[in-house]
Amino acid sequence: MYYKIEFATNNDLDELQSLFLEYGMGLAGDIEEHILLKRDNDLLAGALLTSISDSVFHLSVLAVSHEGRSQGLGTQFMQELLRHPQKYCCDPGELVHGTFQVTTVARGTAINFYKKNGFVPSSFSKLVSPYNMQCNTCEEKEECNPVPMVFYSHPHMSYCSNFN
Repeated sequence: MYYKIEFATNNDLDELQSLFLEYGMGLAGDIEEHILLKRDNDLLAGALLTSISDSVFHLSVLAVSHEGRSQGLGTQFMQELLRHPQKYCCDPGELVHGTFQVTTVARGTAINFYKKNGFVPSSFSKLVSPYNMQCNTCEEKEECNPVPMVFYSHPHMSYCSNFN
């Protein structure tokens, strides 16, 4: 099967919003900043990865469609994002050579997914602003049980990818 990762366009707006709403989330920025995993023209996953500096990135949102679940697509998508984070940022900055880190805030139900992909629990104080305060005023914080997480790359990481 042919999968591709591409930046979203206005034509993807409704479908991506629907995907994120399945998880109780919304778009995390402009539509063009989001990246999509597609098979043919079917949306299978979406995410927003932001470059904070040349070696620090933040994953604001990631969601996999019902059709894409339980097939390993979320893991493959995540691994590709972690393999080349600057490639999937709207404003990528310098090309990353060597070590880097990717931060995120996982909903409590998603912690194992992130751990499986190399993230470790952290603390909100380790996240840069405004991400370190993103849950402070959220009415669903207790139900969501957010956990700040960080992925630390290492120079000899290897990946298997089926994406172009």
